[in-house]
Amino acid sequence: MTHSYTVMMCVSPGVRKFLPVLFITLQEPKRIFGPLVKKSMFKASNLYVTASTSSKVTKELYIEWCEKVFFPHMNQHCIFLADSWTTFSDQEAVHEIKPEELKYAMITIPHEVTGQIQPLDVLCFRMYKGLFQEGFELDILEQSAGSSPPSGRHIENAFPDLPAVYFS
Repeated sequence: MTHSYTVMMCVSPGVRKFLPVLFITLQEPKRIFGPLVKKSMFKASNLYVTASTSSKVTKELYIEWCEKVFFPHMNQHCIFLADSWTTFSDQEAVHEIKPEELKYAMITIPHEVTGQIQPLDVLCFRMYKGLFQEGFELDILEQSAGSSPPSGRHIENAFPDLPAVYFS
């Protein structure tokens, strides 16, 4: 695999397990997708795909995630439990784009304990990352063998509970 990626997932203890939109950042040298990538990229209305030079979410992409994915799915109030990654540190910028009626608070997990107490790291990401990587690589191999564009079928099969959420 020649590209790396970051997936921003959010778990809600309320009505939904996951937000209905998945934010993905792919690695692209110029932070934009070229015409071939745009043409062959798997598209779904509930995937929000961005690019960065490192495949990591930058401060600007974090603000975009808050504005386009996170806040639109919050009702009345929310508490954002985030790790101590510096990208999450500019809360002033987040408060500037936050809907006025939304009561919002952020709790930062102390440095170097994310893997021990962050709910998604502990309960989900290790297994999810392995299965997602396997499904993504199978889709890429299928595409390179002549079945273009990628179908998303392998990822869908790896996560039978997610197709209604992510692949509708």
